[in-house]
Amino acid sequence: MRRLLMLAALLPGPACSVAFGHGTAATVRWEAPAVRAVYDDGRPMAYCEAQVFRPAEADAPYWVGETDAHGWIAFMPDGTGVWQVAVDDGMGHVTRVDVPVVSDTGAPASAGDPATGGVGRWSGIVAGVGIIFGLFGLASLCRRKPCA
Repeated sequence: MRRLLMLAALLPGPACSVAFGHGTAATVRWEAPAVRAVYDDGRPMAYCEAQVFRPAEADAPYWVGETDAHGWIAFMPDGTGVWQVAVDDGMGHVTRVDVPVVSDTGAPASAGDPATGGVGRWSGIVAGVGIIFGLFGLASLCRRKPCA
């Protein structure tokens, strides 16, 4: 009985830390403009510096990053107009492209509901309580005397 009480005292600590963890979510949106930068021979400009500029704001970039292994970048504009994308490989090869954005994609899309990854806070609490009751049930079965 003493071991069972000791086990009961130790279980709520780890169970509570699991139950009160952070939840996560992700959103997939397909309306983002994407640009692929390539050299003249068709090879992608992989891992090159990329900058995106708002319409009529060529002095400060809206986004700075790099292309992926295939030369692609995608960005989420916060307004309409003609955006400019510049990709520079650092060896003198620079390409610039104008990207016309005709709809404001800053507002969430109706089909872009967040896809939840993991469990929510209350689901974690219920799961933790269920685990605790299950362990106590197993412990009581182990301590039970066989029926004659």
